[in-house]
Amino acid sequence: MCAVFAITNQVLNVKPMNEILTAEETAEMFRVSIPYIRGLANSGEIPGTKMGDDWRFVRQDLLDYMRERSRREQKARRFQQEQRQQQPESIMPSKRGRPRKHVVVEYLHTTPVN
Repeated sequence: MCAVFAITNQVLNVKPMNEILTAEETAEMFRVSIPYIRGLANSGEIPGTKMGDDWRFVRQDLLDYMRERSRREQKARRFQQEQRQQQPESIMPSKRGRPRKHVVVEYLHTTPVN
């Protein structure tokens, strides 16, 4: 059952968190294609259960999955940012235009003086 609220000429459907969703509803929720959702389910990337020819998903499980995925991706982006900041500028790729064909890095060789 859904509770319906009127908010400035718009209807807001409040759905229970343990609601069971189809692949189509899940695709709509994530704003992706149905084949993409089925592929994620087949690979085990998202939690779901195959019932007959289609998949069923629990809304709360999908929200938990999305929250965890967002956190992992955010950590990866932060790590990459830190790695880029630690690289010397002479070996960092240029940010605009074509990639450099050759990056010249000169090393100073010193010989011990007796």
